[in-house]
Amino acid sequence: MATRRASSVLSSLPSSGALLSRTSRTNAFLLGRCISTGQPKKVNVQSLVEADSGAVGTKFYHLSNTALLVAAPLALFLSPSPLTFPVDLFLGVAFPVHGHIGINYIISDYVPRASRPLARYVLLGATTVTLLGLLKLNLSGPGLTETFKSLWRAEKKEEA
Repeated sequence: MATRRASSVLSSLPSSGALLSRTSRTNAFLLGRCISTGQPKKVNVQSLVEADSGAVGTKFYHLSNTALLVAAPLALFLSPSPLTFPVDLFLGVAFPVHGHIGINYIISDYVPRASRPLARYVLLGATTVTLLGLLKLNLSGPGLTETFKSLWRAEKKEEA
């Protein structure tokens, strides 16, 4: 049924340069299809650099927003326990990727067109370094949640 619906939606799309109706664009997005060809979308390096331009990035951005809304307080509640480790790993990936896509929206809106490629590649480098740093913190350090909670812990005074 989904295949029949997908083909009917895509066949109803205009082939000329005319504007697509909002319903047609929404249906094509929800079906995960490229509006022009009807083929499944492919993720490549350019889609990582321009993370705000594709439907996959936008969809991940919105889903990660909801997931982070649940996972961040959950991690604080579970800490310290062995259950915190998988949540810390998720947060260590989701925070940088969510921020990368969000800052790409800012670059699209406020950076001059000529400077955008450089800004996007610098952002990709910063996101990669952040992702690797949080991964190291989670795998060989106390973890993201414990590090965050240590900001509010009183320092231990050593008696001489």
